[in-house]
Amino acid sequence: MLAMGAAAFCALGFAVSSVIPSADASLPIVNVIILPLLFLSGVLIPLNTPPAWILWTGQIFPVRHFLSGIQAGFLGVAFNWTDLLVVAAWGGTGSY
Repeated sequence: MLAMGAAAFCALGFAVSSVIPSADASLPIVNVIILPLLFLSGVLIPLNTPPAWILWTGQIFPVRHFLSGIQAGFLGVAFNWTDLLVVAAWGGTGSY
């Protein structure tokens, strides 16, 4: 999961960097993208009982799936192959 996540997020980073107009604009644009994703995925603030729309939105993006896969390795919880497939799909989309 770590290798797949690194490859996928690198591909997504290259995709985003291709549309950023200048180096000065990179930090605000990346923060506008990543901070909501981290919040919706439950990475920054663990949500005990989030609304259904937050759960649904968090399942679309790869951050939550990457977190679940990494937790499987470190915490010993069950590994879900769907998490790996979602991260791989996002990596493939970013490299396209």
